[in-house]
Amino acid sequence: MLFIFSSNAFSTPSNSDNSTLFVNPEVSIEAYISDNSKIDSLKDQLSAKWNFNINVQKQGQHKIVNNCESTLAAYIHGFRPVRQSEFGAYQYSYIQCQSIDLITQMTSPTKSYIQRINLDKHTLNLVPASVGEVISNDDQRKINKYPAMTLGEFTHITKVTQKDNYSVEIEDDSDGIQYMTILAKGDFNGDHIEDLLLSVNNQVKEGSYNTYNLYILTKTHKNGVWEIVTKFPEPH
Repeated sequence: MLFIFSSNAFSTPSNSDNSTLFVNPEVSIEAYISDNSKIDSLKDQLSAKWNFNINVQKQGQHKIVNNCESTLAAYIHGFRPVRQSEFGAYQYSYIQCQSIDLITQMTSPTKSYIQRINLDKHTLNLVPASVGEVISNDDQRKINKYPAMTLGEFTHITKVTQKDNYSVEIEDDSDGIQYMTILAKGDFNGDHIEDLLLSVNNQVKEGSYNTYNLYILTKTHKNGVWEIVTKFPEPH
């Protein structure tokens, strides 16, 4: 598991009226773009053409995705790669593009209940269980039955390794590995309260399982618990 926390990003006092926006410098797809000369902002990256294409299909319909706008539209409507070997790249591109789209629409919050957080096993144990590595139907049924369950109640974290100021790698006792990163903080849902945008990459040791998700997390009152505002891809 990976969770990214920046000490600066979490230093906003509770119920603050001067919360600031934070965007992780790693949020970018410029490496994919064929012509960077006209890219002045994250928003410009949404429509910029990539230096590669992915062929996708849905019930006999075929499309080519070659930028964020076409990828977001195709993914949301159920289009998936023609070639199975391109599924990982397609899912990763979707998550990257979705994060940029969310960040370009976030606004400055007027309140924050997110305190300075030390990145450790205790903190990670308190996030919602749904952020954990949910591999089986039994895992999902357990979370559905106990929606208030925390990650610490859902799985046993055995090792936490900080990768940089914004990310950590977390291992559990079932050979699962998660890489989580805080991509941004700001108001993502219009309630004027500070939220966190997290990317989560789930893997298993010595296996091919590999998924990418985005979560918007928040706290809505002082000493409150972490809550999931929304998840991407959205469940159907």
